[in-house]
Amino acid sequence: MTAYNYTYDNNGNLLSDQLNRTGSIKYDHRNLMTEIRVIKTEAPTVFDPPVDVLYLTYYRYDEAGNRVRKKRYKYNGSDPDPVFVTEGSNPSWALQSDEFYVRDVSGKEIAIYSGSSLTQWNIWGLDNVGKINADTTRNYYLKDHLGSIRVVLNSTNTVISAQDYDACLTYTAQAGEVGYPLQNRTYNSSAMKYDFTGKERDNETSYDYFGARYYDSRIGRWGQVEPLLDKYVSVTPYCYALNVPVILSDINGLSPSDVRLKGQDKTKILNALQQEMPNLNISMDKSGKLSYSGDASNSRELLMQNAIDNPNVENNIITTRENGYYDEKGEIQLIVVDSYEGNKVNKAGVAVTKQYFNFDHAVKWSKLGGGSVGMSVVHAILESYIGGRDYPNSSHDQSYENAHNRIQSMEDAKYNIIERQENTILNTETGIQTFNSMGIRNIITDESKILYTKEQLP
Repeated sequence: MTAYNYTYDNNGNLLSDQLNRTGSIKYDHRNLMTEIRVIKTEAPTVFDPPVDVLYLTYYRYDEAGNRVRKKRYKYNGSDPDPVFVTEGSNPSWALQSDEFYVRDVSGKEIAIYSGSSLTQWNIWGLDNVGKINADTTRNYYLKDHLGSIRVVLNSTNTVISAQDYDACLTYTAQAGEVGYPLQNRTYNSSAMKYDFTGKERDNETSYDYFGARYYDSRIGRWGQVEPLLDKYVSVTPYCYALNVPVILSDINGLSPSDVRLKGQDKTKILNALQQEMPNLNISMDKSGKLSYSGDASNSRELLMQNAIDNPNVENNIITTRENGYYDEKGEIQLIVVDSYEGNKVNKAGVAVTKQYFNFDHAVKWSKLGGGSVGMSVVHAILESYIGGRDYPNSSHDQSYENAHNRIQSMEDAKYNIIERQENTILNTETGIQTFNSMGIRNIITDESKILYTKEQLP
C-alpha cells in the first residue's frame, strides 16, 4: 500500500480510493457523499476483451440526512475526463439507474422505486425481516447476531441466496473484490440488496451505506471521520465498531449499540455484575459501554450477551443516589432498587432505553434476603433490554410489567421473597392519602427496612 492509495479533504472525507478505483468524490455541508466516479473493468460482450468503463453516481438526502435518491450514469465517450453538466447535455453519458427510497417518519426504508416503478416493499417487524417484490412474491431474511443477512428464503422456504462474512477484515480476492463476503462461501449473493449488518451495499462502489457514513468492508474502515469523534478519542476516527466487529456493530455509522452504564456508581455496578456472571469477562470503557468475552452457561448470561450485542437496542442504565426522578410529564416516579422508564425509537430505528438503578437500595435489598447485588444489576439490565427489544416506543406503563415478569421467571425463586411497602398518611379532612415513606419487607421473616421518606425525595 502506497501513500497515494487514499486522499482526503480537510474534513477527513475520502476523495479518492486507488484500491477501489474511485475518485472525484464530493460531499455536502453534512459530510454526506453526493457524487462519486468509479472505473470498472467490464467486457461489452462475452466475445470482447474487458475494457475500463467510467460510472458517475449522484446521491441525494432529505433534511434528516437519510438517503432518498441514487442516480447512476455510464460514460460511453472517449474523453478521459468528461464533464457532466446537466442530464441530456452530454450524449456520452447514459442513465443506468434512478432509484428512489421511501421512508417513514423514523427514517426506516419502506419502499424502493426505480424511476416510477416499484421494485420492492420492505417488511418490518422489530427489524427489516424481508421484502415484497414488484411481482408480489415475498422474500424473508435470516440474520446473525450482528444483523447481517446470511440467508434469503422465498415463501416456500427455499433458499434463494446465502453468504458468509469475513470477520477478520482480510484480503480475500473474489470476482475482483476483496473482504466481505467470504470466498467460496456464497450462493447467488448478487440477489441480495442488503448485506453486512443488514445495510445496502452499493454495486457501483462496493461501499455499504450506513446512514451517517459509507463503509468499505474490504479494509474494515469508514470513508469519513467519526461524527462522534470527541467520544472516542482513543481510537482512529475511521475504525469500525471500535475494532471489535465480531462483538459490536454500528447501526448508523455513529457508534456501536451496546449496554451503557452511567452515573457515579457505575464501577460498583460493573463489579457486582461481573461477580454474578463469572463465565463472562465483562469490561467497561471510559464512556460506560460494556463488552464481554467468554461463553454463556445459562439463559441469563446468554440474554446478557444478546443485550450487549443487539444493534437494535441501546440500553442506558443510569446509576443514581436519588430515590426518585421526574418523568417527561413532570411527575415524580419512585425508585425501589431500579425503575424502568421506557424507551424511544430514534431515527435510525434503535430503541433507546432508560433504566434507573440505586446501588444503596440494592445493598439493603440483598441484606434482607433478596439475592446478591449483582442479581439486581442483571435484573435491571435485562429488564431494560426486553422492554426495548420486544416493546419498542413504549412507556413504563406499557412494557414494564411484562419485561419484569419475564426476567423474574429466569431467577431463582427462593429470592423472590421481598416486597415493597409504600406507607401513606390519610388526611381525614380531604380523604386524600399522601406518600410518607418507602420500605421493603421479607415476607418469610417479616423483617423490614425503610429505604427513604418523603423528605428524601428529589
